[in-house]
Amino acid sequence: RAANLTPARLGDSDSLQVGDWVLALGCPLGLSATVTAGIVSGTGLSLGLAEEATDAVAPLEHFIQTDAAINPGNSGGPMVDLAGRVVGVNSAIASPTGYYSGYGFAVPVNIARRVADDLIRFGVVRRPALGVRIADATPGDAQVFGLPTIVGAVVAGIVAGGPAERAGVRLGDVIIGLDTAAIPSAGDLQAALARRRPGDRVTIRAIRYGDSLSATIQLATLPSRTPTAQAPPAVHTGPDRLGFVVAQLSSGVVVAGVDRFSTAARAGLRPGQRVIAVNRRAVRTLADFRAALTERPKPVILSLHVEDPAVGETIINFKPDPLHRER
Repeated sequence: RAANLTPARLGDSDSLQVGDWVLALGCPLGLSATVTAGIVSGTGLSLGLAEEATDAVAPLEHFIQTDAAINPGNSGGPMVDLAGRVVGVNSAIASPTGYYSGYGFAVPVNIARRVADDLIRFGVVRRPALGVRIADATPGDAQVFGLPTIVGAVVAGIVAGGPAERAGVRLGDVIIGLDTAAIPSAGDLQAALARRRPGDRVTIRAIRYGDSLSATIQLATLPSRTPTAQAPPAVHTGPDRLGFVVAQLSSGVVVAGVDRFSTAARAGLRPGQRVIAVNRRAVRTLADFRAALTERPKPVILSLHVEDPAVGETIINFKPDPLHRER
């Protein structure tokens, strides 16, 4: 058993900038005590890993990207700055082969430190919650929501009775600031919230269809799981050249199928979602749905207000693929 070990000093991952030099330590490919060098080539990266974890709740992805060589065996090893301070935990690589191809990723140490502190103090990770589901702003969102640039975290869902709803936050609001910090993306909002604790009060700055607003919210505790969405019966009817089809069920107009390669799928449209409104026009029947499509402006941006069985109400904005235009 090792003795007289000196613990590594922890740095501040928030101060990292693109171009800073870092070292990755670990045992890649069975090679013990290996050190590789590189620079920080990106911060706040979301890799989409959490999209495959369908039971994940508010997955947090805010990686440090580096060209320091990371391979299988490095995971869990420290990434340090040139002063020897730990700034990240090696976690993943981008590679078609499973081996280093130029880009590696590390969890920022500020997030890892917060997780460790919670585990030591409480035995579980206590994550604060605004009571919203968020997504990165897209060009379609910028047009529909009146954003000056493609920036911010779009409120894509609201927890009924949650902190955000009580503070007056609405579906479609775009959060661009939290206290004094700017929020360029959904990942930045998640990272900023990860530094707070349940019960803290925060002030958000947002844009609502072109208008600026602010709200003070007391954070709740994030629940551990969400229910799994259920698809409706495959009763295909209605438009079929938008990248998706809908069905008339007793509960209303429901998405019955989505082309997996369409912009609708990439924007988040899924079977089982009930269509509440199209371009802010209420929809209860297929006739309502067709009428709302007929009235949509040019260029075509579809703004669908839907209710998802897993996450509640959300707004999905996208421009249908050229191959999915109605005739």
